[in-house]
Amino acid sequence: MIILYLLSTFSIHAQDSFITLNNKSYFMEGNKWYTTDPVTDEKFEVKENSMTVKLKNEKDRPDFEKLCKENGIIIDHENILGYCDLILPENSKFYEVFKKLDESGLFYSIEVTTYGKLLGSNDPGYPSQYYLENSIGYPDINIEAAWTITKGSPNVIIAVIDEGVDNANTDINANIWAGYGWDYVDNDSYPHPEDDEHHGTSVAGIIAAETNNNSAVAGIAGGWNGSGGCKIMSLRVFYNQAGIEKPEKIDDAIIFAANNGAKIINMSFALDRNSNDLTPEIKTAVDAALNYAYKEKGCLLIAASGNETKPGIYYPARNPNVMAIGGILKNWQNYGKYGSELELVAPANGIYSLLTSTTQNQDNWGLFDYLESPSGTGTSASSPQAAGVAALIFSKYPNWINYDVRKILNESAYDLGDQLKFGNGLLQADVALQQANPSYQTANNRPQNVTLTGSYGSHPTINWPKVNTDYIDRYHIYRAHKIDNNYYHFQKVAEVVNYGQSSFSWTDNSVIIKNPRQATSTHYYRVTSVNYEEIESVTSNEVRTGSNWTNKYATDNQKKTIIYEYSLSNNYPNPFNPSTIIKYSIKENGLVSLKVKDMLGRTVKTLVNKWQPKVTMKLNLIPKIKFQAEFIFTHFRLMVLQLQKNLLLQSNGGNNENIYCDLLSNIKHYGATNQNSRNRICRFFCRAG
Repeated sequence: MIILYLLSTFSIHAQDSFITLNNKSYFMEGNKWYTTDPVTDEKFEVKENSMTVKLKNEKDRPDFEKLCKENGIIIDHENILGYCDLILPENSKFYEVFKKLDESGLFYSIEVTTYGKLLGSNDPGYPSQYYLENSIGYPDINIEAAWTITKGSPNVIIAVIDEGVDNANTDINANIWAGYGWDYVDNDSYPHPEDDEHHGTSVAGIIAAETNNNSAVAGIAGGWNGSGGCKIMSLRVFYNQAGIEKPEKIDDAIIFAANNGAKIINMSFALDRNSNDLTPEIKTAVDAALNYAYKEKGCLLIAASGNETKPGIYYPARNPNVMAIGGILKNWQNYGKYGSELELVAPANGIYSLLTSTTQNQDNWGLFDYLESPSGTGTSASSPQAAGVAALIFSKYPNWINYDVRKILNESAYDLGDQLKFGNGLLQADVALQQANPSYQTANNRPQNVTLTGSYGSHPTINWPKVNTDYIDRYHIYRAHKIDNNYYHFQKVAEVVNYGQSSFSWTDNSVIIKNPRQATSTHYYRVTSVNYEEIESVTSNEVRTGSNWTNKYATDNQKKTIIYEYSLSNNYPNPFNPSTIIKYSIKENGLVSLKVKDMLGRTVKTLVNKWQPKVTMKLNLIPKIKFQAEFIFTHFRLMVLQLQKNLLLQSNGGNNENIYCDLLSNIKHYGATNQNSRNRICRFFCRAG
């Protein structure tokens, strides 16, 4: 079965003989519909009586069932991930059914099937790699739909800190980094494993084995037909499964990877806090190296959580700069160390990958590191799956930073419930690539067209147009700098509150623009948006300037710089919930009064009544009664915002009486009576319910 994720693109041409669905072409020959593999040009027949869908929200199931009944569609089967196989009515046209389903707005995805796999790898080991794609109910990462978006890029380098990667295995040799790496066991530039060392080669094979080349296995980011794959850098610190031979060299390996262009560092190993592998001195050094790689070099750090299924994630996975990846078994039970630091899980048993080659078997493959784990089991195999998907995202979006990719991997995971045992859920390659697309919310709310203005000797001003949605609460400005080729990571330096304007700007008063020939540093800026549900977007395009510091303390001081305006934001969630948050800001010091009144104008509760500095505040209101809310917003210039609306809040006392009122016919805004101010107030109340 092939899966094509359909958004909202639908067109039919010339006598219904050519169809475009989400930029995929379907054509009729004789009495049958076909589609073509964009890579191989191979033709596949469409299975016209079959379709698969996934609901956006489970609450929409009654509407889904009603829609199917009205159109003669049979719900045949639903798997554990929520995908429902549909049987279409006899003699129906699959593209017309698709159109009806798509127009309903109920579905997260609509899938068209064909006979055979559109982008399934022809590698002999691929059918054994259930963790990539399967139809038998095991957990997998859904790789084939991701491959329709990208299959990797040779510009993305993944460092594998392990026991060495076999650069002679013919199913990965084309995807080995030109510099190969470093051997910290033998202290040379040939980080090759011994004959019975398979762990590092197995890790590398999951990430970047050459895909669809009729050899061995498929890699997640291994390119296609022997070209275009991501590159593996080998850093050898293990020796013959005897633990970590050179734990004191792990920090050196991390720094080597960061300084030589690795975008991702995979660490499928654990340092036990109770052994000599993790002395205080080693931990301090490794912590510093991880901080350097993540914050100063922009590497995405990924590590296995550990193989004992009990609490207490091993180091370095528990370091806050590192993504901790746990395991999930074929029966959907969690596997490996777990805890609050866990971010994702990926399949962990029965994993097939590459093995270190032999003279007789140059493309050696089999169960993951079978000498150490005869069943091919371990979170060591889960971690490189996350690294491989991250490599695909970097391949498609090379200007993204590690913060962006980490965010998308976590937000796109399939939620499995217990966060301590499963983190944010099961790694999903297809959803990650789709949500990275600008048509999806997290990426769609990404500020666009950020520019930097200013002349030599002045401070740089960052400018951007508003994000095209009404639900943005504020914008965050991030800054990085580079001095003498030492690059320092993006840190949030300011917030700008959204109070309804069409464009925004922020001036960095701690930096002076210089002629590039005279500048002592370069500063980089990115912007994100944050909506009322506190969901932050990925970062914007990057702007930069050659510059000097005003003073060396400006970074810390600037973190406290926040642009405030007079504003009263939408409360969220709506007041029928057990609690609601009311946010307001003032741009000058003043008296703030926020009160709740009943129908007779009597004060029920005073929420705020005190002098406050320039500030943005959030009140978490947990109502005890149903009431009408009137907010009085003042400061020392006697500006008053007197607001009133039909605001119905949940009662904790079982009182069913509802109190209603009409919107004030006259909204008073002393000191600022312009129509735009009135419109902003009205918009707030129109959304509040």
